[in-house]
Amino acid sequence: MLFTLNKKLEKLKKNSFCGINEKDAGGNTVLHLVAQLSDEKVVKLLIEKGVEINIKNNYGETPLHLAAFYGKVENVKVLLEEGADVNAIDDGGYTALHSASLMSCEKTVRELIKGGSNVNIGNEIGRTPLHEAVFMREIGNVRAILEGGGEVNARDHKGYTPLHIACKTGEGRITKEIIKELVKAGANVEQKDKYGKTPMDYARNNKEIKEVLENVKMANKQREFIERIRVVSESTAAGVIVAKEELETVDEKVL
Repeated sequence: MLFTLNKKLEKLKKNSFCGINEKDAGGNTVLHLVAQLSDEKVVKLLIEKGVEINIKNNYGETPLHLAAFYGKVENVKVLLEEGADVNAIDDGGYTALHSASLMSCEKTVRELIKGGSNVNIGNEIGRTPLHEAVFMREIGNVRAILEGGGEVNARDHKGYTPLHIACKTGEGRITKEIIKELVKAGANVEQKDKYGKTPMDYARNNKEIKEVLENVKMANKQREFIERIRVVSESTAAGVIVAKEELETVDEKVL
């Protein structure tokens, strides 16, 4: 905890830091510890003193991974500004964005995306940051990742999309809101996983979620029908207008 205290800053400034990149038993350097425990002033000081910014611990984690996981958004900003590899992966295939997506810190997620994080990279089991945010029911992170270009129908090694995971593991108001966000972003409610199951199959015992998905399926069928009408009617201006109005009505009723 020595480096978490700002009152130690002056003492640190006078230190020559000959062994600045030395590691502890877990492979952590002083920057790994500071990134998760202290503030940006100490992070900046260590970088000025020549600390290796992308060095990994025994789990393949960089200081950025730890700053992201613990929601130290100011430390994340400094590390990115100073050249930290935003897409470095740990031994489990996690980027810093994966780590941040698991926690309740939307600001950190947005900062990493702003810093160039690949929002669609999969970890060792194929899960993207969006999968992880959905699994942890972090709706703010879900929105941030979708807004940042997250692929709503990305599939992990079991064929699960984020919607599969939401329907399979969650319940309650937050899960329902997450499902609405996914559907609004274009989630395929009829996508089958490796086991041949759709999100609807996993939602059988949840009345509210099942209702949302059924509404989407109905709306999709209505869109298909109206689109056929549009194709047939496109030769007349009136037909196009009617079809357009019907499509807008369906969109309003989906959720």
